[in-house]
Amino acid sequence: MSTEHSLATRWGEPDLLHPSNRIASWFTRPSGVVTQLGAHKTIDQSIVDYLINTVHQEVRKRFNGIQTYALHDWSSIKDFDFHARTRLLTWCVAHRSEFADTGIAHPPLTPVWKMAINVGKVTLDAGKFPFHLFPSVELGIEVLGLQRNTRASTPPPNRCA
Repeated sequence: MSTEHSLATRWGEPDLLHPSNRIASWFTRPSGVVTQLGAHKTIDQSIVDYLINTVHQEVRKRFNGIQTYALHDWSSIKDFDFHARTRLLTWCVAHRSEFADTGIAHPPLTPVWKMAINVGKVTLDAGKFPFHLFPSVELGIEVLGLQRNTRASTPPPNRCA
């Protein structure tokens, strides 16, 4: 079991694991995914590429066009590359119709993190992207109503437009 990813204790081995163990992903009910950073605490281009390509494509394949949920546990993040953040925000707005709801478990809010999070939130709000901030992944799981999906095959009835 991956000791870098604390959700592994609660939810078992991840369904997807970044090749260098930088981010783990678990599929959920309702249709969606929870991701968690490992020991590498930077969101950079390789993490964004992995999220919007590998993870997103697997979610789309498993849930066959159903609007999905995404919760990212970035509570241990130390740095977020500017270009990676811009690319991810642009991608989110372009794909907003694919999501029923999303959230991020954020790190402790220092003034710098508050500013960075607010800039991202303004962009997502302007793009009408469903997005919430949570002080913990546990609260995000509870509020979004997510459960570990051991049979990622039964999606809810809300299809993407």
